[in-house]
Amino acid sequence: MPDDEKKFTQADVDRIVSERLARDRETRGDPSVLIQTVSELRNQLAQATALNETLKSKVDTNDRNSILSKVGVELKVPPALTEFITGATEEEMRASATKLMSSIGPGPSLGGSTNPPDGNSAPKIYTAQELHSMSPDAINKDWANISAQLKAGQIK
Repeated sequence: MPDDEKKFTQADVDRIVSERLARDRETRGDPSVLIQTVSELRNQLAQATALNETLKSKVDTNDRNSILSKVGVELKVPPALTEFITGATEEEMRASATKLMSSIGPGPSLGGSTNPPDGNSAPKIYTAQELHSMSPDAINKDWANISAQLKAGQIK
């Protein structure tokens, strides 16, 4: 080794490294503080994410309830039965409500023997002149009514 080369003692190396680390800490900051800041930011992110999920759930619930109410009113579903409407979209809810209402509705027996399709109107009472002017087909069509009136003596 040539004599003009610098030789450092361990104390010199320690001092140089300490100075270099001190300069680095001044520009970048203390690593332990940075680690603590990163940890705090991660905690804040986790809290914000949890709050976001909670709010998103509430918004989804409110949106579903809003659509459910709208479909219920439009299809005249009784409020007590809206809890039976299923589906995630308005179309699915509308299909479910339609199916629900058709299954609980008056059904195909409307106008059956207990509720005549023409209502509870009294049968027509004929006069003798009306019977003479009626065609045989018209008499045959209402024969049950005409024969009952003849027996009761209502036709004059």
